[in-house]
Amino acid sequence: MLNVKVATRLREIYEIPPGAYKVEADTVDSVIAKLDADFPGIRGDVLLQEGGVRPDVVIYLDGEPLAATETARSVAGVSTMRIVQAMAGG
Repeated sequence: MLNVKVATRLREIYEIPPGAYKVEADTVDSVIAKLDADFPGIRGDVLLQEGGVRPDVVIYLDGEPLAATETARSVAGVSTMRIVQAMAGG
């Protein structure tokens, strides 16, 4: 079972309970699809329509950043996936 930790802003928008969301999935894409099934619309805030991770989002697999184009990557053996959004300010 994979623990998915979602950025606070996304948790607030999609009313995801605090802590880790647990999911069984094979790839990063399938994790996002399962999240989107439970929290409709979150996919569009994480992935680009044409595929790949949005430029303002970083996905970490056990602390290692995922390349934006690697959404088909397997999550076998991964214990935690973290979805982080860039902070803007000035």
